[in-house]
Amino acid sequence: MNEQDLKQKLLRFQNPLEVVRDQWLNEQGTALDEERGHVLCTLADTRDAEQDYELGEAFRKPGQDEGVRMC
Repeated sequence: MNEQDLKQKLLRFQNPLEVVRDQWLNEQGTALDEERGHVLCTLADTRDAEQDYELGEAFRKPGQDEGVRMC
């Protein structure tokens, strides 16, 4: 996956830098010498971020915001 593809994948999120920051922090305990590219590739290769972070409005599925809501 090239850098442009990685950027496009991150731009789907409401707060892409938050996603990168949290992934970076998660990896600091085990891989202090890893480069930013590894963090971005990990985000691109896994779907974990989609479970933990809100996607940008343009990338949400129709009706995704519907359902049970807590007050």
